[in-house]
Amino acid sequence: MIVALALFGKLLIGGAYSLVYLYATELMPTLLRTYGLGTASMVGRIGSILAPYVVDLLVLKYANCSCTYACKFQVQNNIKV
Repeated sequence: MIVALALFGKLLIGGAYSLVYLYATELMPTLLRTYGLGTASMVGRIGSILAPYVVDLLVLKYANCSCTYACKFQVQNNIKV
């Protein structure tokens, strides 16, 4: 059941990305459409590259753990630091 829900969520995320990708082109005038699409794609890819690092930085700052996986392990097993 969990695997099916995870795959369904991945399907919805992929669909949402496709819709945003198409909608971004409609926001721009015709002359600037390719530049707008390229810029929106670049910003999205940079955000997806930086997201894991931002999560790790936030966990290190606010959770007093050495990494995200250690923090999850500590939370699941009720281990106090």
